[in-house]
Amino acid sequence: MNGRWRSDGRRHIVARCGSLLLAFPMANVAPVASASSSK
Repeated sequence: MNGRWRSDGRRHIVARCGSLLLAFPMANVAPVASASSSK
């Protein structure tokens, strides 16, 4: 049961890191895209 909880927590952390990695590029690209399109 302990091992199962550990793997589940690890998966949750990986999913969280993955969502952050996806969110950062989107946050960086959105302002650049809007600025380039306005020009």
